[in-house]
Amino acid sequence: EFFNMDLSSQDELVQLRLDENAVVVLDPSREGASAVCEFLVSTGVSTIVYVSCNANSFVRDAAVLLAQYRLDKIKALDMFPFTKHLELMALFTKQ
Repeated sequence: EFFNMDLSSQDELVQLRLDENAVVVLDPSREGASAVCEFLVSTGVSTIVYVSCNANSFVRDAAVLLAQYRLDKIKALDMFPFTKHLELMALFTKQ
């Protein structure tokens, strides 16, 4: 199953049902997804792939995830040469 959600909408977030074997690919806007990360910690999903275009919001959100998850891999990707923009991809797995 795939879900496309407005990450700032609490109404949508509470409707999301994930089992522990779920793999979540999270690609939020520059503001990040702190509420979603807090929700994911409470669900106990096994794997989260977090794609970020803002290192500051990523650090904030990763701190929330690290309460229950291990950061297994992280990679910086220069997808927009000749700009200051950089993408981060991180793999979190349940501890």
